[in-house]
Amino acid sequence: MTSAAGAGAVSAKGSVDLSEIKDADEPSRYIPDDVKEAVWERDKGRCAFISKKGRWCTERRFLEFHHIIPFAWNGPTTVDNLELRCRTHNAYERELLFGKVMRKQALSLRSGRFKTSGSLGKREQPGDRG
Repeated sequence: MTSAAGAGAVSAKGSVDLSEIKDADEPSRYIPDDVKEAVWERDKGRCAFISKKGRWCTERRFLEFHHIIPFAWNGPTTVDNLELRCRTHNAYERELLFGKVMRKQALSLRSGRFKTSGSLGKREQPGDRG
C-alpha cells in the first residue's frame, strides 16, 4: 500500500504501519543509496577536507557524510550538498559552525547532569530551586 508521501511497512497480516509513513515535506537525514554512491565516487572514497594550505586529507576510514549547508539550517540531502569527511574533520566543521559551547550544552543535557531553566545559557544543578 502506498501514498503520495511514501510507503509504509506492511505487516504479515497486510496492515500498514502508519508511523513509518513520512510527510513528503518533512526534511529527512536519510541519504538514498544513489546519492551515497555518487558522493563516494566524486570524493574518491576519501575525506574531502582541504586544509588552508591546500592539502587534502588522505583518510579513507571512519568516513561520514557531511552536509555543507548543515541539515540544522535546512541544508538539503543532495549530492551537491554532501561531502565525505573523516570523523575528525566532520567534528572540526561542526565546532566551527556550532561552537564548543553548544556541543558542551548538548552533552550536559544528554547526560542529565544539568537542567535548563528557560535559557540555554543558564543552568541549574539538579536539586536547585528558583
